[in-house]
Amino acid sequence: MQVNARCMVWDGDKRVLVRTSTTDSIYAVFAYPEMKFLSYTGSLSEYKQILAKCNEGFYLVKDDSLYLYHLTDKDLLQKTTTHFLYNSNKIRLSKIKKLNDKMYTAHAYTDPSYNDIRLNEFYMLDAENNILYPKGHYPERTEVRFKTIFDFKFAYAHEVWPKPDGSRILVNYVRTRRFRIYDLSARLLHDVCLDYASNKYVVDADPKRWTTFIRDCFVTDKYIYLLCPEGEQSSLVIVDWEGRPIARYRLDEKIFFFFIDPDRNLFCGINSNNGQSFYFLDLDIN
Repeated sequence: MQVNARCMVWDGDKRVLVRTSTTDSIYAVFAYPEMKFLSYTGSLSEYKQILAKCNEGFYLVKDDSLYLYHLTDKDLLQKTTTHFLYNSNKIRLSKIKKLNDKMYTAHAYTDPSYNDIRLNEFYMLDAENNILYPKGHYPERTEVRFKTIFDFKFAYAHEVWPKPDGSRILVNYVRTRRFRIYDLSARLLHDVCLDYASNKYVVDADPKRWTTFIRDCFVTDKYIYLLCPEGEQSSLVIVDWEGRPIARYRLDEKIFFFFIDPDRNLFCGINSNNGQSFYFLDLDIN
């Protein structure tokens, strides 16, 4: 059975979860680093949102609550706790990531049925006091080139990644080679455009001309790892938290999802067309 990968999450130790394209058992569990298949776990009804890694195990956000899970000794996902996060009658949030015990970063849905018309890159959610703070501004300050504000936001699709120690926030754009680094107060520290190839500093208003420049990202306390498609292959660009380039690796195939094992200095990637074929690369950086 072909099981296409939809995401990959490492538990930080000896197991890797791969989100599959099936509707019954939605996560495949592999032993790491040998990548031996162990089992399937989870169902689409419970894990419609993608799991993310945290110190307590794994988590996802559904409706207005945070759900924590751990992977049992039998390789099954088990819910441990549930926390109320925010009033969902306000702006509808997605892709919530934990910054610290109190604060989270989040996106708003880019859907006309939701009521977010702000031109902010992301939100910071104070879950303790149920307060939502809009932060950052898009590289293009007005949406006039686009038909609607939602077309504008879709064109400027981006991801938000808290630094593991909670001191920085990374924003990387998908359709430009731009990334930004903010401090804990959401003050912009660095606004960087990769210039190793022909670049676009703004996104074309015509979707037919869109290109994916940064497909995925992984962050550690030391480095930022950016996965950049290049035709039928990919490259890995590594920068530090000051935005300075560290290294660039050309990969032998197109990779869609990856993680970094900093102790082994190892890149582990996967192609979305083959959910059981992994790509490893030793990184020669300190």
